[in-house]
Amino acid sequence: MQVICVLIRNQEVIFDFVEACFRFGARLAWTQEAVFLEFPVIQNSHSLDCLFTELEDLAEHFDVQTRIAAAEDAPTALCFAHFGVTQRELLPVEALRYYSSPFRESVEISGMIRNLRKDGIRSLQELRSQLPNAIAAKFGENAKQAFARWGSKNGQAWPGFQFLENFALYSMNGEHGVLESAS
Repeated sequence: MQVICVLIRNQEVIFDFVEACFRFGARLAWTQEAVFLEFPVIQNSHSLDCLFTELEDLAEHFDVQTRIAAAEDAPTALCFAHFGVTQRELLPVEALRYYSSPFRESVEISGMIRNLRKDGIRSLQELRSQLPNAIAAKFGENAKQAFARWGSKNGQAWPGFQFLENFALYSMNGEHGVLESAS
């Protein structure tokens, strides 16, 4: 799986941008600040570059600033777009917020990030040396789950977040938007 995240600076046009992304034939989902396109496989880096160019042209058409990134899963693609990196190991500890839930602020995760910074831990790679149970004991179960989501290669996104293949209606579903199935 390949997920492309388009981080959009102007939320006023997000629904129009999502609708315009139908043309790419991907499964779509969105949050308040980003559009996600999921492809079963992108053949090569040339195809990915072409897709990035088309998305940049679309953003120019809507007169919005974007940051575009690709990864194997939605949380990582969102982090790459936010932090401008292309390797998981280079992500700062602040990325745990996006692996936990980008839809609402978690006091537990915010406290963990502050404490990690105080302890001199700056990147998720540095945090890797901590045992998952030690992370849960010190920072709580949400922190453990966020860190596990970062280390996962199974494409797990956030609870309640899904890509859909058939689209008919726009809907705001709780904390994030989904495109409802036509069936």
